[in-house]
Amino acid sequence: MSSIVTLSGAVAGALLLLTAGILHVRAPREFRAALAGHRILPFRWQRTTARLLPAVEIIVGAVALTTIVTGLPGATPALAALCFVYATFTAYSYLLLRRGNAAACGCFGGREPVTLATVLRNALLAVTAAGSLIPAVTTPTGPALALTLAVGLVVAVLGWMWPALFRP
Repeated sequence: MSSIVTLSGAVAGALLLLTAGILHVRAPREFRAALAGHRILPFRWQRTTARLLPAVEIIVGAVALTTIVTGLPGATPALAALCFVYATFTAYSYLLLRRGNAAACGCFGGREPVTLATVLRNALLAVTAAGSLIPAVTTPTGPALALTLAVGLVVAVLGWMWPALFRP
């Protein structure tokens, strides 16, 4: 059962990362504007980051999801990358929140500012990806895999909506 819970969180993280990457590719100007509004990255890095980060989100999300679903070898590096991306997002969003920057988060192409809920969502997704790296966690098969994917999808939708639930 713990494999299902842990991997469901990793599935949610992979789905959210893949979705964010696709939405950033569809609206590159808005994503770059969000990065500029954060005033964290130097100006010369903003364009490169706005171009590369969506590709990283798509690749890491797709590879992590594929390795979880198929049970193919390579799950450890994919889940480690997923953990690293969300740990980085956690630190970045915490820095934005700490500075009191009310610029658009840029998460999923949205215009809402970073909130504590955003930071907590990123941290939870980093922790579940890290938990999936524990050797005792095995990829489920059959009905357990279907349950893992279904729970992961529900968690992904809730993760996407999480910050909006706590807006005043």
